[in-house]
Amino acid sequence: PTVVASQGLLLVQRVDDVKHMVPVAMLACDCTLGYVAERARAAVPVADEKQIHFLDFEDDLMRIKFESDCKEFIKSYITSGKQYFLFDEAQNIKDAGKKLKLVFDSFKDIKLVITGSSTFGLTSLGGFLVGRVIFFDVFPFNFSEFLKAKDERIYKIHEEFKINLFDKLPLKKNIFLDEINKWLFEYLTFGGYPRIVLENDKQKKKELLKNLFINYVEKDVVS
Repeated sequence: PTVVASQGLLLVQRVDDVKHMVPVAMLACDCTLGYVAERARAAVPVADEKQIHFLDFEDDLMRIKFESDCKEFIKSYITSGKQYFLFDEAQNIKDAGKKLKLVFDSFKDIKLVITGSSTFGLTSLGGFLVGRVIFFDVFPFNFSEFLKAKDERIYKIHEEFKINLFDKLPLKKNIFLDEINKWLFEYLTFGGYPRIVLENDKQKKKELLKNLFINYVEKDVVS
């Protein structure tokens, strides 16, 4: 996968809590932490959905408050029971690694799920959380996942007829090939980044790809 189409995801947890892990690698397939929060509310056996908190650090006011006093900021959200904090764009936080370590060490019953669009940013802050962290790479859609998001009918057909070229089996005639190829052309043209896959307007797809290149490739690769 290309860097432009990837997003990092970091799960901070205590070793004795592995059996209660939220399956974030699966849940984050659309690369939006808001979606993970919604699915987590359904997947995690919690008494109250108020135990799950979604914080977006692209919000400057939220980021400034967290940077000013991260412990008091997190404390303001805590209710009874285990708490799940989902941090998006964590690379925007000044001294993020130190602050996240402080938060994690200061509160016993919390789990942190941290995402960011900067690969370098997440990797560097992980250095402060040695022994407390598991990294997940959230990849763009492969063609099967792309089809499932775009056309459930064609997805089922593709799953039934797809072959492994290494098996050297004879090719079967497929009357649906023209429909599959239509989606293949779009996949090869625009790629598998979920936000772009889910956008139906071609002009908006182009604008999103341009923004991805500027924000991620030029930032993470060129610089």
